[in-house]
This record gives sequence, C-alpha cells and structure tokens, in this order.
Amino acid sequence: MAITRTPWIDDDGTGTTGTVLNNAVKQELYDQIDAAIAATFTVAPWTPTMTGTSGATGVTYTTQVGLYAKSGRVVIATFDLVLSNKGTITGQLQVGGFPVPAGGAPVLYPGLISYATLATTWVTLQLALVTGTSAAYVQGNTAASAANNISLTAADLQNTSAFRGLIVYLTA
Repeated sequence: MAITRTPWIDDDGTGTTGTVLNNAVKQELYDQIDAAIAATFTVAPWTPTMTGTSGATGVTYTTQVGLYAKSGRVVIATFDLVLSNKGTITGQLQVGGFPVPAGGAPVLYPGLISYATLATTWVTLQLALVTGTSAAYVQGNTAASAANNISLTAADLQNTSAFRGLIVYLTA
C-alpha cells in the first residue's frame, strides 16, 4: 500500500517560506506508519462453500470464489457461488468457510446476497452470520411481511443455483 508523501515545512516564524525537512525522524515515522498498516491489513482469497447446519456431501461448483479484506478486527468478505450439482445438503442452508470466525458484539451480522435459479420463489434473501461461527445462514422472505423470515433448505435449490454476497463483520 503506497502512501502519498507531502514534504514537511519548517516555518520558523520569520515570514519566509521555510525549509523542507528531509531527515531520518520523518522517514522513521513514515516507516512506522507503513509497518502498522501492513501488520493489520490483509487482502486474500478464500473458498466459500454451500453447506447445511447438519452437513453436505457431493456439492460441486461451476464458480466457487471469495475475496476478503481484514483490518484489525473488521472483515469484509465477498463470494460468488454457482452450483453445478447441489449434492445432498441437510439442515438449514448456509454459506460456509468464511476466512475468520465472527466474534464480538453484535451476536448476529447481517449480509447481502443476490441469487438466481432457485427452486422456490423468494421476495428477498439475506445472510445471517452468528458470532463464533464461520458459516452464515441463508434466510429469506416468501412474502412482503416483517414476520416471514425463513431459513432456506436444499429443497429451495436447483443444480444450477447461484449466489453472490457481501458481509462485513467483526472478529474476536
């Protein structure tokens, strides 16, 4: 990560423009800032999975990619999953394999998810990542109602279902 450096000016109060400081102290400060940023900032790929609360076998993908950025305790994760075979997924549907487990408060982190080629009709879908886990529930609304939040299951999938998502959460 490059930082644009601006010269420091030594204005001695005489009304002159001053002189540009170019010394070891300034360079040491810049080096410390660069090291602190590099030590706490990561961008890397991760491998998302489509799973269930009771497990999954035989799931295969046309597309299975993820990218995350982590700075301190903050994680931003994106993913793209396109199934080629939904296999056998048992329990509530989840996107699994998040690169770092969720931690801290709140207990639930909501996320955005887009979808295509599902076996059932949904008005909206969302992710719900629970603290202490690395898998987010895929939940949705089948009708425009505040009290209609349902977890998806394998019955809602087709062999070519597709999901793209984004979630921001804290680690422990």
